[in-house]
This record gives sequence, structure tokens and C-alpha cells, in this order.
Amino acid sequence: MKKYVMWLAAGALAVGLSGCGQPEAQEEKESAAEATQEISSGEEGADDTLEEPDYYGTWKVTDYIVSAVSAMPQEEAGALVGSTVTYRARSVSDGQEEIAIEGYEEALDAYTKTDFGEDYRADLGSWWDGVESLSYVAALSDEVFFGSQFFVTDSGELWIMQDGAFFRAEKDS
Repeated sequence: MKKYVMWLAAGALAVGLSGCGQPEAQEEKESAAEATQEISSGEEGADDTLEEPDYYGTWKVTDYIVSAVSAMPQEEAGALVGSTVTYRARSVSDGQEEIAIEGYEEALDAYTKTDFGEDYRADLGSWWDGVESLSYVAALSDEVFFGSQFFVTDSGELWIMQDGAFFRAEKDS
């Protein structure tokens, strides 16, 4: 994660220093602004309501892997299989309590299997079957709770991260 923050800061500095006032830089900024606007407002002509992210809803934990540098014991991680986490715009429910949040922070870049392994020192093995990349999301809260940090895969799963353990979750219908 530290690597991501450093790259983000370096990228912001480079953009700020390299393209101020140049037509190409202005075009790139306008293009990025248009892409952000499309994501925020949904389809053209739609009302001003925001489209909900795919990770909103209830997710059921189906599997877990405890990494080599985990602070969570195997037994505790195993006990979470079958539990649910529900993500909403202003709250997250871990099945026992509703935690108020300010929203979500979503990373702009996507992790590959190699990047993930280097950054988190975790081998998730067959979880990567059919997954090309995943993106990091964090619920904005003063509290740390189960489900507050997770990865959204391009195959429609969530990988919840807690104390060095990873939990595979599928949308609960």
C-alpha cells in the first residue's frame, strides 16, 4: 500500500509540473474529467442519482487464507466462513452491528497477481483462476472492523482483508 501512495503522489507531482498550460495536458485533464463524470452520473440522460458500485449488497464469506505474516489465528479466520458483510453508501454491517462510514476510498489502479503477492506477501493460489486484476477499496471510518478493507475482483468476488488473513466472498442472493 505504501508503494501505491508513493506512486500516486509522484504521479500527481509529475502531472502538475509537466503539463501546466500545455494543450496536450489540458486535453488529458478534460478526458479524465469526462470519464469520471460518466462513472458518477451513469448513462447520459439519466437523472442525477449515482449508480451504486457492484460491491454494494450482502456478501457471504466462502473461504479464507491466512498469510505467513498474519496476526489472525487459523481458528479465528475459519470461524468467519459463512458470515456476511453488507455494504451500503453510509454503513457497513458485519452481521452483528451496523458501522457508520463516510463513504469508500477506491484505488485507481488494479493489482495483478504479481503486484498483490509482492505488496501483501500472500499466496492466494487458485483464487486467481479467472481473475486478471483486482482493485482495493476501504470503508472510510475511524473504526477498524471486519470488512473495512477489501478487493473487488474482475470476476465478481470480493476478497476481504483483515489482520493478514484474506476472506473470499460471493454475493449473497
